[in-house]
Amino acid sequence: MPTETEAGDEGKDKPTTKRGRQLVSILRLLAIALLTVGFSGWVLEDGGEVVLESPFVIAFAAGVGCAFASIYLGIFLADGGAGR
Repeated sequence: MPTETEAGDEGKDKPTTKRGRQLVSILRLLAIALLTVGFSGWVLEDGGEVVLESPFVIAFAAGVGCAFASIYLGIFLADGGAGR
């Protein structure tokens, strides 16, 4: 049975949790944008020939990094830091 303080806190997010969720959402959006731009630019830039020296490779890699970071942070925030 929840105490009075726990019952009052049910509808409220802690400021750090709210900021964390916003960060995860921003990282997801950034990952989708970077993956789309990076992959399409990488493939379409040189007529279908994949060139690793393309700046689109950096955008694609940054998109993959944002995706992994958002997944990690999403799991960490869902867990509530209980593993610490």
